[in-house]
Amino acid sequence: MPIVSTDLIAALAEAVAAKLQPKSPRKLYDLKAASEYLGLPPRSVYKLIRNGKIPRVKLSEEARRVLVDVADLDRVIDRAKEIAL
Repeated sequence: MPIVSTDLIAALAEAVAAKLQPKSPRKLYDLKAASEYLGLPPRSVYKLIRNGKIPRVKLSEEARRVLVDVADLDRVIDRAKEIAL
């Protein structure tokens, strides 16, 4: 019976752990993804952005694409929470 070295076992354990690590979530969402995240129609999310309730991320002066930070979406959710009594 072959003997397996502890170095090989450690290397295999590291490789498996790396595969099981969750990928980091996206930080910026476009309008469609933000609306799905919040469970609102895109038009409603756009109104929240336009009215300053959700900050827009503009990566360049020419950028026309609407991007929002997921942390800002989470803050919108936190502000909207109600405590049932």
